[in-house]
Amino acid sequence: MKLEGLWQKRRETYLRRVMPYWRYVMSSGGVAMGFAVILAIQGYASLLNRARTADVGDPLFAWLPLGAAVILAAVMLWNRARTYIMQADLVFLLRMESGMKDYFRGAWRSGLSVSLAAAAAVLALYWPLYGAADYGSAGQYAAVCAALLALKALLYYGAWRERQFRYRSDRALFTSVKWMAALATAYALLGGVEGFAVVWSGAIWLAYALALRVPTSYRVHWEHLLEEERRTAALHEAWFCLFIDLPGRTETYKPRSYLNGWLKLIRYRKDNAYVYLYWRTLLRSSMFMIALRIVILELLMVWVFPYPWAAVFIYILFCWMLALQLRGLQSVWTEPLLAAMSPLPAALRSRSQRKVQRAANVIGALVMGIPLLFAATPLLAAVFAALGIASALLFSRPRRTASA
Repeated sequence: MKLEGLWQKRRETYLRRVMPYWRYVMSSGGVAMGFAVILAIQGYASLLNRARTADVGDPLFAWLPLGAAVILAAVMLWNRARTYIMQADLVFLLRMESGMKDYFRGAWRSGLSVSLAAAAAVLALYWPLYGAADYGSAGQYAAVCAALLALKALLYYGAWRERQFRYRSDRALFTSVKWMAALATAYALLGGVEGFAVVWSGAIWLAYALALRVPTSYRVHWEHLLEEERRTAALHEAWFCLFIDLPGRTETYKPRSYLNGWLKLIRYRKDNAYVYLYWRTLLRSSMFMIALRIVILELLMVWVFPYPWAAVFIYILFCWMLALQLRGLQSVWTEPLLAAMSPLPAALRSRSQRKVQRAANVIGALVMGIPLLFAATPLLAAVFAALGIASALLFSRPRRTASA
């Protein structure tokens, strides 16, 4: 079999495996997703109407390009490529390393098309706002789009080159520089800035393209590609686990020493043994990072749509999403062998799991409720914050389990 055909076969196998899970996703979260889409359309229409009727001194004209630049920069730097590399490939495909371009060609095409489509969608959504705020003409915006899409192609090529860097520090340096440069470039172009700023941005990206060949690189960085594929698969599985228990799912854990200080708040007692274990597991798992992203996204959504009832709906919706995510604790430490060997009773483990899940829900709900103090009256904010916390605590419906 040709190497390009091998990648295509692996992709088809993966899609056949995950497509049935989407039925559970739509049945469990379809209504919430539909409301989220309706809310997003309503918020976008309100923002567009405000941009058309606002005065010159309205702060919207200063914040609008900045918010769009943040979103666009995130999309510009999202350059995933599913390689479907497996552990066995370190043995069986290593000898064909010189011809691996044929294998990766499908990943390049698929990833580039999706990345360009995402960037084009953001630019299309910003077009009416660009015209309403009178940042420039349609011809100027067409030139801006062409420049940003060309930059997107460069960033996709650069992301693949960075995957082959030998040292992690080189990748971290390039990532930090890209974030600052992409944000500055997007803000300059989307805000109608002309002249020296645009020329300076072009010089930065030219230097970036030349610098890609400076760090020491492998022809194929097998270990990094394998690690990246594991993280991507774990992220996809975490999404499906919001709605269904996946058979044979393997969680990924990462030490986060900067969070160990929170564990010192737990008293060292027999009753807290499982509490400590569950908190440590939660803070090291991908579940924690996804929950953190949910909280940050809620804060950004309320900032973009600060209208009282919109903010309240966003808050309750994200409290529900956070509770869905934290239900993953139910599937941690349930191995029969470990449970049989533990000297602690099983009832204590169940109580500890619920205690940690409720505490994490309350903490997340309180943090997400902070913007309500600015978007609504104190009484309304307090009432709906209580409703959000109550909905998170009462979300205990048993999850369905997918058949293998």
